[in-house]
Amino acid sequence: MDVFLHEVEIDNGETLYLVTTFGISAEHAAEFYQRRYDVEHDIRDLKVSLSLENPRCRSVDIMKKELLTSVVAYNLVILFRQAAEVAKLPPRRLSFKEV
Repeated sequence: MDVFLHEVEIDNGETLYLVTTFGISAEHAAEFYQRRYDVEHDIRDLKVSLSLENPRCRSVDIMKKELLTSVVAYNLVILFRQAAEVAKLPPRRLSFKEV
C-alpha cells in the first residue's frame, strides 16, 4: 500500500502535514481534512443538543430511526431560524405554513 505525505501551508503560516493512502493533491487532502473536522463538530453538536449520547432504544433499527428523526428535527430548527433571519422576524413570529 502506498502512503502519501502532503504538506499544506495554513493561514497562520504554519505547515500542516497530512498522511493519506489516497493519491490526491495536497489541496484535496486539506479539503477532506477540513470537512472531517466540520463533521466531527456537527456530530458533537447533535449529540449534545439532542441528547443522543444515551440512546433510549434497544435495537439497531430503532436506533437508526431515532437518529434519522433527530437529525431531521435538528435541521428543521436550523432552517427555521435562518428563515426568521431572512424575514427579519423573531423565530416565534413565523409559522411553519408561512416558511
